[in-house]
Order: sequence, then C-alpha cells, then structure tokens
Amino acid sequence: MKGLLWILALLITCSAAYYQRVTSPTYPSVVIIPIELQKYSVPFLHSHTGKSDCPISLQIGDISVKGEFYYRKYPSQSEMTKLEMKREGDKLVAAIPNQSPGVKVEYRVDLFKNGVQLNYTISKPTILLFEGEIPKFPFFMNLAVLGLAIFLSTWSGLLALFGSGASKFFSMLTFISFIIGGFIIAPIVHKYAVNDWWTGFPIGYSLNNNKFFLASLVWLVVVVTIQRKYNRVISVVASLLSLLIFLIPSTFVENEVVLPVGKAVKGFILPIIMNFISA
Repeated sequence: MKGLLWILALLITCSAAYYQRVTSPTYPSVVIIPIELQKYSVPFLHSHTGKSDCPISLQIGDISVKGEFYYRKYPSQSEMTKLEMKREGDKLVAAIPNQSPGVKVEYRVDLFKNGVQLNYTISKPTILLFEGEIPKFPFFMNLAVLGLAIFLSTWSGLLALFGSGASKFFSMLTFISFIIGGFIIAPIVHKYAVNDWWTGFPIGYSLNNNKFFLASLVWLVVVVTIQRKYNRVISVVASLLSLLIFLIPSTFVENEVVLPVGKAVKGFILPIIMNFISA
C-alpha cells in the first residue's frame, strides 16, 4: 500500500512542478498571428537572464511583413522607444537594451503588410523581467528543496488519509523543508535574480514568495497540533491546502502587480550565506 502511495505522491509532485513551470510569469506566451491564409505561432518573452541585450525574434516567413518594435520601462508613463525590426531570413528581430536585475520592460510589436497594419490579440501587455545570472548550485538546490517540500507534504497527507495515520516524522520534515526552501534558499536565488532578498508579505506581492510563507504557516499548525487526536485530519487538510497554494498560477499576481525592486530585506544570516557562496 505504501508503495502505491509513494508513486502517487511522486506523480502529483511532478505534475505540480510542471504546472508551476508553464504558469510561471517568466514563461513565454505564444501569440497566434494570422496573415492571409497562414497562421504564425510566435513566442513573446517574459524574462531575460544575463548581461546581454534581450533579443526579440518573430519567426514570420512572409518577407513582405515589416515590424515596428516599441518598449519602455515598466511602470512608466513616458513615450515608448520605437525601433524598426530587421529582417533576417524568415525572422523579424529587434533587441531590448540590457537592464539591471529586477527591472521590468513593457513592449509591443506592430506588424504591417504592404503598409496595412495587421490585427492580432494579446490579452495582457507583454512585460519582460531582466534577471541576473543564478549560480547553478543555489538554482538546483532551490528546485530540489521545493520539489522535496511538495513531495513530503503530499506524502504526509496521503499517509494520514490512506495509511496507518499521520506521521509525526514526515510532518516535521515537511515543515522544515518549507522553512529551509522558502526562507533561506529561495531568498538567495531571489537576490541573484532580481537583486532583492524578499518581495513577498509583508513588503510586496510576489506570489512565489508568498506561497512558501502560506505553506509554512499551514504546516506550522500541523506541527503545533502534532500530539492532538485530530492531527490526522489537519495533516490531510494541510497537504491539500499546500498543493492548492502551489497550483495557483504565478501569473495571477506577478503580471498584474509591480514588485518592489531595490528594497532589500535587512538581515544577518542571509547576507553571510550570500557572501560565502559568492566567495
């Protein structure tokens, strides 16, 4: 029985991780652009990593199509900078000048065929986030601990629901995983990416940060009530709530709210860890 529960927990974790990936605010959105009888699927980027300019490339084979590229920092009421897109074979290309980590840029593309502007629909303004390079070790540690925390949360809930009862050991391990992942490793990655330790509650709206915050609170309740008879029910509820929290699409908040940049959370432990890794 436990073998089947283990496989089920692993499948749920992998499915949740994949869903997290494709609903990330930095995941490219695909826009369908109809040109006469042809339809072109064009990805619009939402993130760029590194110190180079961000290339915007639209693969549109119709060489009679021309493009005008507009961009400006986000949020801003200033006039957008205009660039003529260059034709490189079957692609129209432009580039956004590199920005500091954490800076957002709003951009749009106007396409023309034989002097007539083409119509296509984008449900939201295209916002692109410039990110710093994240070293491999903290990056993969972040993914590993996040995956472990979701797996342990799911495993603990399944054990409480179908097994012999809630496991105190796994409940405690789940809580520790969320704490380490959400409040030590994730802020380090966040600092590298957007030059800020924390943009979640109570100083910001980052849903990714707030997911760890809420999940940690949920499992804190489990740990506090670990000696109670009703802890088994609480463990099941906590597991379900944690899964639902991490299934909330990050785009639900991230693309709607301007995240504070440059307001690093002051602290003692994290800067020491950061300096140690950078050494």
